[in-house]
Amino acid sequence: MEVGVIESLQLIPHNRPMIETTEMNPDAANNPKKRYCRVASIGEIPTGAGRLVEVGGEEVALFNFNGEYYAISDLCPHRGASLAEGFLDGGKIFCPLHCFDFSLKTGECGTVPSLRVRTYEVKIAGEDIFVEC
Repeated sequence: MEVGVIESLQLIPHNRPMIETTEMNPDAANNPKKRYCRVASIGEIPTGAGRLVEVGGEEVALFNFNGEYYAISDLCPHRGASLAEGFLDGGKIFCPLHCFDFSLKTGECGTVPSLRVRTYEVKIAGEDIFVEC
């Protein structure tokens, strides 16, 4: 590798099954301009855990932090690790490779402020979890 040359990002493959999604009528979320996809039931993701789901063709990490659900882009922008495999602490998910931390609410990285991940709106309807798609 040459000095001063940045390596290209490499995606890290994983063998976890993704949860299939079903679309939710926008009226059910009280917002006719947005669409939501059902991604899980509330009993499927224990407190303090995360799971990989697919939302509108995108891989999304869904987390249950203290009984509230958050969804963010699954891939860490640093080296492409799956954030669904990271660990939760203090409202942040820590990348399993290099411990870059991302806010579940804003997607901002505390380690490198120029990095961030996309956040997705989450709605609960009965026992079902829906993510904006």
